[in-house]
Amino acid sequence: MKTSRKIAFGCIVWLIFFLALEGALKVLGVEARIDREDPYVGFASHIPLFVEATDDSGERIWQTADNKRRFFNYQSFSATKKSGTRRVFCLGGSTTYGRPYSDATSFCGWLRAFLPEGTGGAPWEIINAGGISYASYRVAALAQELARQQPDYFVVYTGHNEFLEERTYAELRDRNPALKRMDSLLRSTRIDAALRGVLKSEPNPAQPVLQAEVSAVLDGSVGPSAYERDDLLRDRVLEHYRFNLERIIRIARRAGAEPLLIVPASNLRGCSPFRSTPSLADDDPDRAAWRDSMQTARAALEAGDSLGAQRAFSQAVALDPRHAESQYGLGQSLLSLGDGSGAEAHLRRARDEDVCPLRALSPMAKIVREVADREQVPVVDFEAVLEARVMSEQGHRAAGEDWFLDHVHPTIEGHRILALEILDAMSRAGWIDFQASGWAQRESDITEQVMDRIDRRAHGIALRNLAKVLSWAGKSDDAARLAHKATDYLEGDSNLDFILGAHAAEAGDLEQALAHYRRALAHDPDYLKARNNLGTTLASLGRDAEAVDAYVRVLEGDPLHSGARFNLANSLRRLGRLEEAIAGYREVLQEDPEDSDARFNLALSYRETRAPGLAAAEFRKVLRTDPDDDAARRALEEIENERGDSS
Repeated sequence: MKTSRKIAFGCIVWLIFFLALEGALKVLGVEARIDREDPYVGFASHIPLFVEATDDSGERIWQTADNKRRFFNYQSFSATKKSGTRRVFCLGGSTTYGRPYSDATSFCGWLRAFLPEGTGGAPWEIINAGGISYASYRVAALAQELARQQPDYFVVYTGHNEFLEERTYAELRDRNPALKRMDSLLRSTRIDAALRGVLKSEPNPAQPVLQAEVSAVLDGSVGPSAYERDDLLRDRVLEHYRFNLERIIRIARRAGAEPLLIVPASNLRGCSPFRSTPSLADDDPDRAAWRDSMQTARAALEAGDSLGAQRAFSQAVALDPRHAESQYGLGQSLLSLGDGSGAEAHLRRARDEDVCPLRALSPMAKIVREVADREQVPVVDFEAVLEARVMSEQGHRAAGEDWFLDHVHPTIEGHRILALEILDAMSRAGWIDFQASGWAQRESDITEQVMDRIDRRAHGIALRNLAKVLSWAGKSDDAARLAHKATDYLEGDSNLDFILGAHAAEAGDLEQALAHYRRALAHDPDYLKARNNLGTTLASLGRDAEAVDAYVRVLEGDPLHSGARFNLANSLRRLGRLEEAIAGYREVLQEDPEDSDARFNLALSYRETRAPGLAAAEFRKVLRTDPDDDAARRALEEIENERGDSS
């Protein structure tokens, strides 16, 4: 007993010593690593969001740094917060920014209009610190900077950008769970931070280091096809997301500020998945049946047969539940059949199985709610707010283009509703004394004033730019919808006509496509992409002579335009101008010897000029590149049979 008491007494003494040392280090201003470092990723450098300056009256202010304005709205606020003023930093990604518009109609802009009126004229500073493409780990680093700017509140809307940047978590993934818990505990202590400072420990070489500014996977890539399914990465991203929310809360509270979290919402009903890949292996016996079901389903959709589409998509989903397009198609067909509640689960699953996840996944909404509950932080459940409104109007909870401009960015009305919900949450938390008397009329007046200040041309340009992004991502229907909206604000915009032309061509309305491409070229005769598409549309209508003129003009503007050269050769071949076509295909292959389409068509042209030996040689080259090309194999066999040899 004496030995056990001695051990217990020794443990107590050591515990008191460590607690005292921890307290002393706190007094000395030593920060725990968990509050100032991200164990998941590091950053190559830090570029401050706000820099000191003076305004026109000579007052010292903080303003958005010039080199940050690519990602952030311009904002400014007093360097010395005036007495009685309350300062709100709105943090997050492009939704917080107000994309595709700007700060004025973001929920931050609406808060700036509503808060003074709702609190009896009290002075407020609402600073929009939303960064385009900023994920939660960048938001947490930004919160650390803003904690020094006398904040009163942090309003945080993050979750849609977690998969935008390429990261790996191999070191964390491979580490023993017990060691991970021990590391987390050590990071929470100031003693660990002080020891590492004295020892000057080196950074972890296994930790991924990101650039100071966003470098998204989609930037400079071929688009969503750059993504592949990675469930281990997904789990690490979710773990990191939770850590970042908890870290932001700690940073806010340490700065004496109150944090408020927003559950991210997204477009379920009106946004198809960005990338779908089958989870069935190529040699899986169910793969062929799944493919047949998908073909049947797509054909039924095109024919307007919702019931047939629902049955076929159901079969496809049963065979491969992880294929996002199958889930989305089933959800859409159920909606068209009036089964809204049945559709919701499949539309949600489609979002969560999207291999290019540009919308916050369902577990992220759960994480926000759990963190807010555990940390006793006010939360605005924006997802639930919109679901309730859609339910009351349409009988289901799948929000669509009624609340979103694209996959995640709310309409101006959506931002307004979110601001009002934040106002209500602040009131319920006891942060503000909300003046309810006469609020309905004041809210209406404020709304009218904000809407009257909108710059119509800037509004149209924002919609046009968003339509261009969606068109690039292959979401033709969404791009066309926004392009139509943008035409209400912009006249004579060649980009809009190009997008609408591409959509019409995809829908099979070639005459309408021609009209749009011609309008685009009337506004901008040097728009080579529109002229090339004009040529392909004319060719599809059998008007190859006119198509040739279009392609020639493209090549006059850009002699290296391989697409126009290939298209020109195709039209020349159909017109019987075979020698010119052969010369065109050769030029394409000189630039890209691996272009199997050009080589196949060159082989056909040789065959049509009665040069079977040359044709056979080119077909063999096609088969060396793609041994499964059945058309090339059949053509080669026919030539060999006609020639009577197999050499």
